Amino acid sequence: MEKHGIGESAYSLETVREGAVCLIPSEHGFLVTGGGERESEQEDFYRGSREFFLRIFQDDEMAETVMQEFLTRTLDLPAIMKGPSITGLEARIFKCREEMAALEQKALKPDGQKWKIKRKLDRIYLEGLLKQLEETDKKRYEKIKTEINDSGSV
Repeated sequence: MEKHGIGESAYSLETVREGAVCLIPSEHGFLVTGGGERESEQEDFYRGSREFFLRIFQDDEMAETVMQEFLTRTLDLPAIMKGPSITGLEARIFKCREEMAALEQKALKPDGQKWKIKRKLDRIYLEGLLKQLEETDKKRYEKIKTEINDSGSV
């Protein structure tokens, strides 16, 4: 974060702190607070951290850049999602694809740039999910990958 001019006082990954954007594990996922917006609870780490970076940088392109760095250099998605059930992975993949389709429609509108950026982040997440599924169950991976290729989404 310091690399991008964000000091430690601007964020917290441990506790809710007034005046800081916070990302904290909660009972149902990850709690995101601060940044001038009301608190929200995201169901998984990826979505929580995506909202966290968007709140910190308040610039879609910068948030996308930092999120990509975070995902590709410091976060090993398969390790974070170690041991998920095949059914759980398939459900996440299905939900991610649905969200990407909705974002694609929003991206066609005049203010579509921010939706294109969010869709790109979802694509990175989907690739991580597919990699985890491939490592866990090659047969189901091939089936889903074929469905994705046939539908032309991704």
